[in-house]
Amino acid sequence: MAGEFRQRIRMRFSKRSDVRFASHRDVMRVFERALRRADVPVRMSCGFNPRPRISFPLALGVGIEASDEVVEVELARWMPVAEVAKRLRANLPNGLSLVKCELAAPGQTGQVGRITYEISGLGDRLPSAERVTSLLQQSTVVVTRVREDKQKSVNIRPCIEDICVAE
Repeated sequence: MAGEFRQRIRMRFSKRSDVRFASHRDVMRVFERALRRADVPVRMSCGFNPRPRISFPLALGVGIEASDEVVEVELARWMPVAEVAKRLRANLPNGLSLVKCELAAPGQTGQVGRITYEISGLGDRLPSAERVTSLLQQSTVVVTRVREDKQKSVNIRPCIEDICVAE
C-alpha cells in the first residue's frame, strides 16, 4: 500500500554449537518467537494467514555453523535499531548470537554476494596445493546432481572465486 510506513532492519547473526543442527525453518521460527517475546513491532503480511515480514536471503544446511548470516525484518512502526538489537539479544537462545544490527537502505534487499566455507576434519584427505592450483586453472568444473530420477550437470567453476588449503 502506498504511503505505508516501512522500516527494514538488517541483522547479522552467528549460528554455533548445537543450534547448527536446527533446520532453516526452525531458525526462522526461533527468530519469529524471539522478536515476539522481545515485543518488537514486526510488520505482518496481508491475507488470510498473516506471517511476520522476516526474510533470510540464504538458507543454511543442517549441521553447518555460520558466523555472518543475514536476516531482514520489516517493522510496523519505528523503533531505534539499538533498542531492537538489545531486546532481541535478550531473547535469542544459546548458539544464536546477534552480531550486527543496522537500518537497511530503502529499495535494497539482502542479496548474497559471496560465501566463505571453512572445512575442517579432513586429516590426511586434505587436497594438495598442486591439486587446488590445478582446479583453479580449469575453465570448467562440472558437478552432476542427482535428484529422484533426474540428473543435471552444472559448471560450478564461475562460482569458485578462490580456494586455499590451511593446515
